[in-house]
Amino acid sequence: PHDFEYLFLEHMPKRNNPELVGRKGYSWGGPRNRWCTSMLKIRIINKYLRELSKQYTLVQYVGIAADEPHRVRDLRYPLIEWGMTEKDCLEYCKARGFDWDGLYDIFHRVSCWCCPLQSFDEMRKLRKHFPELWRKLAEWDKKTWRKFTKYYSVEELETRFAYEDELLA
Repeated sequence: PHDFEYLFLEHMPKRNNPELVGRKGYSWGGPRNRWCTSMLKIRIINKYLRELSKQYTLVQYVGIAADEPHRVRDLRYPLIEWGMTEKDCLEYCKARGFDWDGLYDIFHRVSCWCCPLQSFDEMRKLRKHFPELWRKLAEWDKKTWRKFTKYYSVEELETRFAYEDELLA
């Protein structure tokens, strides 16, 4: 019923941590608190599948590649069964005309552009190739109460990346 931006900035969740009581929004996700993945992906998929399972016997297939076996749980993983790595899957898709507007030519992985769990290298690429999204990231960062990463706000990353650009120029 609510989008990422609302949950991120406006929602007033019940909080167990007294230091967070009264703070709006879930703020940036992190390694131990990936609220966005659970609320905006997993919960929605599971709710949909629960409804379907009332009428059908379901088998859930998950697209985890053969070079990611640590992510396997108790579902079906055809890419692993077929021995297809991420690289194999990308080559397969590209050979059939999928190019994702060149995003995989820029980024190593393509997922949520605003994720603070991406590498600094991916953040640098976002800043360089998608400055409007980088500005949106900075705008959101100024409206929330948690740093973008453990050590950096988006503004601090901007300063760091600009300094690196100067050094390389």
